[in-house]
Amino acid sequence: MAGEGMPLKRTSLVDQLVSTIQHELITGQYPAGTAFVEEDVKTRYNVSRSTTREALVRLEEDGFLSRDPGTRTLRFRTLTEEEIRDVYYARRFYEGSGINHAKHATEGQLKEISDSATSLCEMLNHGNAYDVVEAEWRCHTAIVACIGSSLVTDQYKGLLRKLSLALAQIEDPREDMVSGQEHVNIAQLLVAKDYRQAKKALFAHLDAGERELLDCVRGQAG
Repeated sequence: MAGEGMPLKRTSLVDQLVSTIQHELITGQYPAGTAFVEEDVKTRYNVSRSTTREALVRLEEDGFLSRDPGTRTLRFRTLTEEEIRDVYYARRFYEGSGINHAKHATEGQLKEISDSATSLCEMLNHGNAYDVVEAEWRCHTAIVACIGSSLVTDQYKGLLRKLSLALAQIEDPREDMVSGQEHVNIAQLLVAKDYRQAKKALFAHLDAGERELLDCVRGQAG
């Protein structure tokens, strides 16, 4: 029986390594284009080769790393303009559906939307970049959760993980207090059952975020 428990421990270590590297990528500790060589990662984090290999495979599958077409080296990259547009298109679909289902939301679901908006404003005042990103994603995930499907919510979280990489490389979310107030406004409209205005405010927020992100990406390319 003792031997059967060992794979679970190794998998847990893989999870920890993936989480650590994701945190470092999202908080901008690696510039875009940084190479992730297996031996270097193994040495830096003091883990086994098998743990390193599994973690890098996971990070590639989740879109945090991609292989250079010429060298096959894994590198950290941010999203292209086309990918950003695709992500925001999907976000409008998921979050718009969440608002459509909000009329059937429980008190607990509505409270989570309100609480997450309040938490975001607090993070914008004194949180670090990673905490701010996490707080904002909690707001939007709470809206999608109104659909009532854990599978849909998990799919949506995958979109946000991709988007967080681009955000971490180009802006400091701690400066955006206007964004925090927009989330509070959306939450208040949902609690007031004004779903039409809530969706209008949400889409205006997403439109502005997409434009700003695309402008920053173009600016970096130039």
